[in-house]
Amino acid sequence: MEFPPPAPQAVHPTADALFSTLFSISVAGVVILQPMYAADQRTITDFAYVRLNPAAQQLLNLPEAPAGLTLRQRYPHPDHTGIYQFCHDAFVSGQYRQRDVHFQHNDLSTYLWVAAQRSGPYLLVSIADSADLNGLSTSTPLRRAMAQEMQRLQYSPEQPHQSYEAFMQQLAVIIVFSGPNHICRFTNNQYKTLVGDRVLLGHPAREVVPEAVAPAFLEWLDAVYTSGQPLVVPETLAWPATAAPAAATPSTYFTLSLQPMRNQQGQVDGVAVFAYDITQQRNSRLHLHNLNSELASLNVELSAAGRELANSQREIHQLSASFEEWLQQRTQGLEARNSLLTHMNQELDSFVYSASHDLRAPIANLEGLLNEVDRTVPADHPLRPEMQPLLRMMHGAVQRFQQTIGHLTELSRVPQEGELPKTPVDLHAVLADVQLDLTTLLAETNARLIVQVDDCGPIPLSLKHLRSIVYNLLSNALKYRHPDRPPVIRVTCGQMDAAVEIRVQDNGLGLTAEQQQQLFRLFRRLHHHVEGSGVGLFLIKRMVENAGGQLTVQSEAGVGSTFSVILPTE
Repeated sequence: MEFPPPAPQAVHPTADALFSTLFSISVAGVVILQPMYAADQRTITDFAYVRLNPAAQQLLNLPEAPAGLTLRQRYPHPDHTGIYQFCHDAFVSGQYRQRDVHFQHNDLSTYLWVAAQRSGPYLLVSIADSADLNGLSTSTPLRRAMAQEMQRLQYSPEQPHQSYEAFMQQLAVIIVFSGPNHICRFTNNQYKTLVGDRVLLGHPAREVVPEAVAPAFLEWLDAVYTSGQPLVVPETLAWPATAAPAAATPSTYFTLSLQPMRNQQGQVDGVAVFAYDITQQRNSRLHLHNLNSELASLNVELSAAGRELANSQREIHQLSASFEEWLQQRTQGLEARNSLLTHMNQELDSFVYSASHDLRAPIANLEGLLNEVDRTVPADHPLRPEMQPLLRMMHGAVQRFQQTIGHLTELSRVPQEGELPKTPVDLHAVLADVQLDLTTLLAETNARLIVQVDDCGPIPLSLKHLRSIVYNLLSNALKYRHPDRPPVIRVTCGQMDAAVEIRVQDNGLGLTAEQQQQLFRLFRRLHHHVEGSGVGLFLIKRMVENAGGQLTVQSEAGVGSTFSVILPTE
């Protein structure tokens, strides 16, 4: 057996030679960047392009050594993709970094997979077409379809908030079909998660999409594939509530965008389907619609209620006007009656005063005649016995007549309300004075008078009228005493809201309910076993009422009575 001669000893290339060769033949783009610093030589402000390998030159449409070109100059608005921050973080940390980036510049629109790591003073960046999508031949047409979809949605790389990442986040699913039979060539992870264990790749559309929408979906695919025109299908029910897979929301609705995919010859050879889950928006819209319907119903009811309220207000206004008219008429009538009563009272007072004055002289003449008869009858010729009682009766009648005339005169002299003087009077002094006048009667009846008026202030009434009131109430308590027990009279006084109350309580005969109703009437006497005129209580009640107060009684027959005099202090 013959052996070949030994090969000459291999010469190992240097590291620089190996890097240069690998840099030139790599199918992945490689970019060498050098950081640029601010004046403090510490803060990185940009990255300068140092060198690009042939693959990177083709991907980025740049020369091998772009003189004076920086990353920010190339992409004035790179931050919406995060590429500048990505390079900055990779260089500062010294750690390996990778991510997907959407690059758009002039007519360049591509999706790149980017990896970067610091090497000494440089940053090495490796770039590759991330739209390869597992090596399928559909990557370039799909990339065009995605660019068309972004254009349809009005995404712009010049607007940072309308970035490729935002576009990808908005998508619910992506499905790629090829050929006239619509064979599934690609689905993204969202769709795989949605349908679970269903076999997708290599199967026709009718086995890939939900059964509930398969017939219509096939028609949409045929229409786009045949016409070459995109198609948007709004608000499609993908899964009814009873047929939704585990990962799907019951009654899920999508808006579908079908974009034609073309080969290098410009012919349609597939359809890319972009699906957006609009279930929440639809439910919100329906909820808003229902709320608007309810609001419309409420507005109708409110309008009806408003009309009823307006009618009620008109009725109330009419009733109010009628009531005001009736009240005015009633008030005028009452004023007329009050005026008439006032005039009648004045006339009556004048009549009483005139009558008492005019009757006083004839009664005095009659009394004089009777006295003359008594004086002229001789002692030796006395009147017949039957004439003497008659003469005594005539004298008694004249005395009673004179007493009545005196009461009428006193009654006519009681001032009307507003004319009554209200000089504060000490109740202690009045009681002491009246008690002196009743000393004999108090002793004869063995009466006990209890006075408790320490909490009482000055009484807003004239001395004359307060004395008349107190005297009348105390003398009545003694005159109408109970025969089976000595009289006990209690006088108390207390302050009320804007008033003062004087109470005279006795344990005398008392009054029935019927008697109490007649008690304050003029000339009404309820007990005839003692002397009286029936004028005293009427007079003091009129005095109290003319002062703006009130005189009341609480009584029980056989137990006693309590008279209450309430006078205003203001």
